[in-house]
Amino acid sequence: MLIPDDVLGFLPFELLLTQKVGEGPADFRRDDLRYLVRDYSLSYQYSANFLLNSYASNKGKNHQNFIGFVPSFTKAVAEERSRNCSGAVLYDLSCARKETEDIHQLLGGTQLIGAQANVAAFKDVLGYKIIHLATHACVDEQDAGQNTIFFTNSSLNSLDLYQMDIDAELVVLSACNTGTGRLVKGEGIMSLSRGFIHAGCPSTLMSLWSVIDCATAELMNGFYQQLQKGARKDEALQASKLNFIQVAQDPAAGHPYYWAPFTAFGDTRPIDLSTGFPWLYLLGGGVFVLLIWLIRRRR
Repeated sequence: MLIPDDVLGFLPFELLLTQKVGEGPADFRRDDLRYLVRDYSLSYQYSANFLLNSYASNKGKNHQNFIGFVPSFTKAVAEERSRNCSGAVLYDLSCARKETEDIHQLLGGTQLIGAQANVAAFKDVLGYKIIHLATHACVDEQDAGQNTIFFTNSSLNSLDLYQMDIDAELVVLSACNTGTGRLVKGEGIMSLSRGFIHAGCPSTLMSLWSVIDCATAELMNGFYQQLQKGARKDEALQASKLNFIQVAQDPAAGHPYYWAPFTAFGDTRPIDLSTGFPWLYLLGGGVFVLLIWLIRRRR
């Protein structure tokens, strides 16, 4: 676990090299590119105080695994007002829906797509272990309170998040620049991820720069597969990144630009994502009791 100081907070340490690279073609899948992620699962925190608070958080009472949000950014919506912090028009993310559908198929739970993925629905979310937001986000370099994450026809900024109480164990911010923001002396990086931590969520998955939609979907799919197997959050992200590099289709596709921005923040403990487990025990116990009864009756 790393607690980076000052501008080091903008750096994903996973992409650092542990050995000098020999000469050769620029193939970012090469085994001799000894990224730090090959040897360590890394996670991040703002301070020791934040760390202690995240581990003291009383989570785990939620009974559903997953809720995913995939907002819509249609032309009609975009024409109502400029949505981006810089005034640019937002667009639908081509791979966000499949990303969320694949995770929903793996974990169960709920998915809200298009008009359903609005701010009112997000504010009403209770009882889910993981909240997944496949959307757009932006950073306001002048006013950290105006860092914004977008829903259908609406948005939330960091100031809004500070007023909320989020009971999830993990919020996955599958969007651009959710872990970056204005650097404040004595405080660190004032990011959207920090807003979710202040709202009560002990851990987030966040991004340190603008990300590629479909590459992100691939990375997220691998991350959730590992979580479902019982891996710690940092270990799940490490495994997904290593697999992403290995299966890259061409030399450039394994570049750290695609896999390095997402980092695990806060409490790294695994999440119990078993589905229907108690029912299996009850069914097995019932069959066992029935067999004993039949055996005794025959005697």
